Amino acid sequence: MIVLHRYPRLPSRGNVPTEGGATMRHSRFAAACLCGTSSMFAACSKPSEPIEPIEVFEPPSSIAIQKLAGDDQTDTVLATLPMPLRVQVVRSGGMPQSARVIWRPEGQLAVFTRADVTGVASFTWTLPNPSSPYRSLKVDVLGADSSVYFTVRVEGGRPVAIGKEFEGTTDAQVGLGGKRMLWKYGVFGFDAHGNDNASGALDVNWVITSGGGTIGDICGPECWCPDTPSKCVFYTSARHTLGLEEGINTVTATAPTLPAARPLTFTTVGVTALVEIRALVAQAAKNAAFVPDSVSVPAGKTVGWIWVGDYDPEHLAAMEKHDVVFEDDPSSPASATPRLHGIHTRKFTAPGRYRYRCTLHSSDFSSGEVGIVTVGTGP
Repeated sequence: MIVLHRYPRLPSRGNVPTEGGATMRHSRFAAACLCGTSSMFAACSKPSEPIEPIEVFEPPSSIAIQKLAGDDQTDTVLATLPMPLRVQVVRSGGMPQSARVIWRPEGQLAVFTRADVTGVASFTWTLPNPSSPYRSLKVDVLGADSSVYFTVRVEGGRPVAIGKEFEGTTDAQVGLGGKRMLWKYGVFGFDAHGNDNASGALDVNWVITSGGGTIGDICGPECWCPDTPSKCVFYTSARHTLGLEEGINTVTATAPTLPAARPLTFTTVGVTALVEIRALVAQAAKNAAFVPDSVSVPAGKTVGWIWVGDYDPEHLAAMEKHDVVFEDDPSSPASATPRLHGIHTRKFTAPGRYRYRCTLHSSDFSSGEVGIVTVGTGP
């Protein structure tokens, strides 16, 4: 709305100086706009009193957002929801309002759209791979008094393939011949999107393919959520008791109901003596990192070292590297470079005392993080 304000009479026409040094131009047209008839136009057209337009803003009415459709859906990770999310933007009194709408999916980039002339805006949501089964989305409109929220349940799809748990760490181990291995072999089900949280029970066959021994302690979704195994994240595991002899032990896991699933092979090296390397900072501070720090084997036998820690990627910051460096042969393959996880083996052919240390946590072979292997003359 425009209001014309009349100033006091000024002495001259044209550009008239004001107190601030600025000039003001008379407006015949503005003065004439105040006249209602042509007879009044002549009188009003005399610019004896300058007129200045003043813009007056009326306070805007409040804006609100209403959810129309798309809330409380359920779908799988990385899938596009079948029903778009829809909201309506209205002013007070229920009048539709075209406005800029901001969609803010949790853990994803914000998306901007505009409501149409009916005030309706929509958003097609492609779900992320979340760490929890529920995900929320916040909707804002510039000038609105409040926001609205949509919630969806994100589930893993049905498994189409299988993969190893902590591949590169627990799938390649070293253990004592005839004894149960330290970690179980673990298998996850992957859905069609490549996510490892596929839901639903699935049979996995475990077969020893070399080295001998037995497979036991098999546990699937019925162990993790016995009441609703079909809704549980698909995971199954088994523990291998190694064969008596030193050498390679392999186990193959297959999923016969999934034609596209490739077999998985797990490998453990059987040894005569085993040393654990405590890779967790808290473990190493409480105990010596080499456990035990002294072992004895007959000549011709093998000693193994295995780095022990928490291999969840979120916990790697709580671990520190260690190496195994022998006094008589500090190079590979007799010695091992610094690492957070893995295994190392060395076969000792000659009797003697073999000192080794972690070069990151000792200054020599007699103090700090050190160990010794004593090799005898016979069995």
